Amino acid sequence: MQRFAGLKILAWMLALAPVVASAQVITGTLLGTVTDPSGAPVKNAKVRIVNTGTNVVTQTTANDAGEYVQPYLPTGTYELTIEAAGFKKFRSTGIVLTLDAKVRVDAALVLGAVQETVEVRADALALQTDSTDLNSTVSSNIIASVPNIGRSPTYYMATIPGVVPRGSFEGTSNFATGDGARAQFSNFTVNGSRPISTEVLLDGAPNTGAAFNEIITVPNLDAIGDMKVITNAYSAEYGRASGGVISFGTKSGTNEYHGAVYDYWRNSALNANDFGRNSFGRNALGEAVREKGVFNIHQFGANLAGPVRLPKYDGKNKTFFFFAYEGNRRVEDASAFLTVPTQRERNGDFSQTFAQFRNPATGQIELTPRLIFNPTPGGATVTEVAQGQFRINRAPFVGNVIPTSMVNPTGRVLVNSYPLPNIAPLNVDGTGNYFDSNVIRTQTDQFIFKLDQQFNERNRTFFRWTTDWTLNTPPDRFRGEGGNRAATQQSLTRQFIPTLTVGHTWTKSATSLFEFRMNINRLSLINEPPQGVNTDLSALGFAPDMIRVLQNNPFPFVVPGGGFPEIGFRFFQLQRNFSTNSAFVVNYTKIRGKWTHKAGGEYRPMLNNFNQPRVPGMIFRADENWTRECTGPGCPALPPN
Repeated sequence: MQRFAGLKILAWMLALAPVVASAQVITGTLLGTVTDPSGAPVKNAKVRIVNTGTNVVTQTTANDAGEYVQPYLPTGTYELTIEAAGFKKFRSTGIVLTLDAKVRVDAALVLGAVQETVEVRADALALQTDSTDLNSTVSSNIIASVPNIGRSPTYYMATIPGVVPRGSFEGTSNFATGDGARAQFSNFTVNGSRPISTEVLLDGAPNTGAAFNEIITVPNLDAIGDMKVITNAYSAEYGRASGGVISFGTKSGTNEYHGAVYDYWRNSALNANDFGRNSFGRNALGEAVREKGVFNIHQFGANLAGPVRLPKYDGKNKTFFFFAYEGNRRVEDASAFLTVPTQRERNGDFSQTFAQFRNPATGQIELTPRLIFNPTPGGATVTEVAQGQFRINRAPFVGNVIPTSMVNPTGRVLVNSYPLPNIAPLNVDGTGNYFDSNVIRTQTDQFIFKLDQQFNERNRTFFRWTTDWTLNTPPDRFRGEGGNRAATQQSLTRQFIPTLTVGHTWTKSATSLFEFRMNINRLSLINEPPQGVNTDLSALGFAPDMIRVLQNNPFPFVVPGGGFPEIGFRFFQLQRNFSTNSAFVVNYTKIRGKWTHKAGGEYRPMLNNFNQPRVPGMIFRADENWTRECTGPGCPALPPN
């Protein structure tokens, strides 16, 4: 299916209070009131704001009411200086500005010479009074210090009041592979909303898919600067979300070079054996007969940030970069106990096939033969019980053995696609006679590059490029044992997600500001089984007329029932998802006296190019109704083979 949806979101907001609505939680705002010792406003006071990390300066002026507002400030630590004739200089340091934060710093000026300074330290626990939304912020300090075994920033959602994780959201080995896996990272409810209904932003740009609203890119933990979650009463610009709003902000460079190299390692040597393998017991030396399954996870990476310096260019105070790489290599046990046909059963001999049940009188487990009844007309008797009324009575095969003449050659080949039992049955009825030692392999590589450019005090731009590549190899059951040519029913997944985000802020004047932002997400997802197509169906006994109508000659899909695993190629095993989501945003902020007005528009074209072709094939599904005991006129009968 290929669908093109143009989603236009136009969010116009006029704020009727002296507060500022920031631009989709990518920046923050400093605001406050300047007064003299009597509490009267000091108009035209000069306000100077310095980012202490980049030394970038932003200047504005207090209005006639003594109020100043400076929106669209990048996250970071700031120093605020306010000067007015006849008053000592006011300086506030250590002001931490996080995503969408509205930090109020009021200045009560003291009479004196401007050469003198009154210095205060910002209050980190200041009460939020300039925003109506209900939100929680996860700072970079929390991200760096709170343990996170899966190293996914979405796990911090579980610490937010009103957020309830669902499904396998908190699975410690969950990697963003495929549509379903990525949806699990978004599988939580916010204040009772529907699951996977939350808006997810990365650097202020949409980061969700068109199909399920699932998260597209899960940024690595060391690349996250701040994270904010809005759970209620958010502004009109977030009207697309019926749940909450999550915003991730990637780190930016500063005037100092910073970097890190890391490797998080989890290994099976540190784990105990599982119950299934312990059930095999120990040998004479006390060693486990079945060794522990493999469990190796390496999450490694590096990051570097600082000013851009080239042979003829020094980017100090104006050009900064941030680069991060993280790789994941996972090999995890996916072993299983299965039931496969015995040699007797492959030959049609079910004399040693039993079913177990618990005797209600004794409470003990007992066995009863699994009788196979002849479904052909020759294996049934017809009795006239009344005039015009007949009853069909099936008879079991003699000795519970199907005659060789009645065994279909193609059916025998399909049954022999299963390997023979390799362990003593776990259960008294003979089930659980095969142990498949297997693993899941996952490889991911993520690159993030961000560039920040301060052209002058009025113009600032950022550019971010992200690539996310994943290869998932599922368990390959029966890896070719017994000449098996069947597909495993699990698909190899290849996923590549490039993302481009560009933003520009233009301060036209102290009271007029524009913000422009563009974002493109491209999802390339391919699911295909490692085997099962281009099978020599003639070798299985199928006639040329049957093969001629098939494409790719898929191995037949076999559903034997009776507790035996399925094999073969499902009709919808192949999957292609090449979807592109874009967003174009314009915001305008105008400050008039005590009032701040904001208007903005957003256009989101979404191309959902999802293709899951139906591969024509054959299906063999066992129906026990044909071979179980049956009496009466409703019994179906097959013609002789």
